[in-house]
Amino acid sequence: MERGSGWMAKRERVALRHGYRCAACDRVLMPGAWECDHIVPREQGGSNAESNLQPLCKDPCHREKSAREAHQRAKG
Repeated sequence: MERGSGWMAKRERVALRHGYRCAACDRVLMPGAWECDHIVPREQGGSNAESNLQPLCKDPCHREKSAREAHQRAKG
């Protein structure tokens, strides 16, 4: 897992690439209220490459996406 200043710089580039808007609902990203989401989850072979990252507002977009992914994992 990436951490520190390198990860923070990558998060910033991802947000900038999306115009500081949520990739799902297009809301303006507020500091501390968004997540850098893996489009393809790492557990499914996704990477930390910027092309696999998107900014999502924490609520509802990231929360709902995480719930859908958990539901899919539970179904097998």
